[in-house]
Amino acid sequence: MPKFYFTYGSEGHPFYGGWTEVEAPDEDTACAAFQAAHPDKHKGFLNCSMVYDEK
Repeated sequence: MPKFYFTYGSEGHPFYGGWTEVEAPDEDTACAAFQAAHPDKHKGFLNCSMVYDEK
């Protein structure tokens, strides 16, 4: 399964700097798994800076 990386900025996120890796069949599933662990602070906006796939 591919990995997706959820990166964090300098403030306002669950962690400062760094990233969380999620293995999932697609980006939508990865985002849903990420949101389960890190609920949106603002509805419809992931609680991270950026999302990248392993490519």
